[in-house]
Amino acid sequence: MDLVKNYRCTLDDRSLAYAKDELNEEPSERQGAVETLRDWVKQQPHLVCRLDTLFLLRFLRCAKFSQLKARKMLETFTSLMGKVPEWFKNIDTREESIQKVIDIGYCLPLPGVDDEGRSVILCRLGAFNPDDKDLSPAVLVRTCMAIWEWILSQEHACVNGVITIMDFTGFTLKHFTFWGVETIKKTTLFQQKHFPARSKGTHYYNTSAIFERILSIMKTVHSNKMMDRVHLHGSNLETLYETVPMRMLPTEYLPDDYTGPNAGSIKDYAVEVRKQYTDDKIRDFILYDSSDKWVFEERKRPIEELGSEGQGSYRRLSSNE
Repeated sequence: MDLVKNYRCTLDDRSLAYAKDELNEEPSERQGAVETLRDWVKQQPHLVCRLDTLFLLRFLRCAKFSQLKARKMLETFTSLMGKVPEWFKNIDTREESIQKVIDIGYCLPLPGVDDEGRSVILCRLGAFNPDDKDLSPAVLVRTCMAIWEWILSQEHACVNGVITIMDFTGFTLKHFTFWGVETIKKTTLFQQKHFPARSKGTHYYNTSAIFERILSIMKTVHSNKMMDRVHLHGSNLETLYETVPMRMLPTEYLPDDYTGPNAGSIKDYAVEVRKQYTDDKIRDFILYDSSDKWVFEERKRPIEELGSEGQGSYRRLSSNE
């Protein structure tokens, strides 16, 4: 799959200004920064990853164009993909189990963007049957990864960020047991520290008593900055509307008297998402993105690289420095 050639920035003027002010991104220096990171990857015997511009920009933007931070993030991300292949490798959106998770509307990318240009993902944590033997934590994570990775292949999401709605309607002790404490810790830690995405907030809706246990787990691994981006709405959708426009939401989350644009019913919208994600274009991209040919091999890592982790981080490093 050729994703490298003919890169053309797709950011609108507002996003370009935001990228410059918040991420230290200078359009005139963007390609040079990508080439520097790409050249570095090519020289690493222990690291094999995608080299296309959009992929490398994702790490540079998360690192606010610090080459050293981007390198570290890239190594960590690639390493973790290999350590937990059942979560992250060879994701095929035509797998029956993944299609089943999409069909029930467990994880859905909502249409469009919010008023600040951010993508929104809806995760309905109580939507699945925890007694279903066809489902496992790995299947749910793989489905979510497919959704996230395609969204993050879009430049606006890498710059403006992503908001997540976590709907706990129907979430029971059985759902909690299905995941288990250790898996909840691992997924939370991965999202916060190792996943190259600009998370701009997580909104929890319709939480029950069991959520207090989950929140206590989150507090052990989340930074204060991430906890500041946690928003609890109880059963009040009005406060959610202050962040997520009604036009993006399924009808189940809208007032009865609302007649404006919306995502349609969860059932109908899930059918649309399934069609999108099983189409050749998106399916092939996700297979390529999650390929097991992308590897991090610690035993091949140069000794000088092992000793450089304590060095300070600089915003930019030119290829000849």
